[in-house]
Amino acid sequence: MRFLVLGLLLLSFGCTRDPSAPSIAPAERLAGTWRWVSSLDVKTQQLHTPMTEGFDAELHFTAESRRSGTFTYTRAGMKAVHGQFEISFEDAPGNDFIVLEPAIDFLKRNAWVAAGRDSLHLGGVMELGYNSRYARVAQ
Repeated sequence: MRFLVLGLLLLSFGCTRDPSAPSIAPAERLAGTWRWVSSLDVKTQQLHTPMTEGFDAELHFTAESRRSGTFTYTRAGMKAVHGQFEISFEDAPGNDFIVLEPAIDFLKRNAWVAAGRDSLHLGGVMELGYNSRYARVAQ
């Protein structure tokens, strides 16, 4: 009886979620509007910014599930681009990879994605693309 109670007690502690562990819902972390800050050409090391390119841009994500949703890319003076995105992870949660369809400025299709509370990094190193930074727009 003692072993049964001890076993049930250990099982109940083993099944509880660690409150300090992050909730893995990358599409929900992306949800919201992001203002383009810069894009670094990985091959040439040329830095592109709103000032050097002559336009501002924003990327708005809407999560439809934990790993996918829709996006709208708006660039001053151009028609908005609407599309779908999907996030997968390469080898561990937090090492996320995003696919956007269709492409947007400085992102052909694929990128490593890291979203913080106020900053978003889209890294296109694999395809010798651009490492782009965005800042969250306050709601």
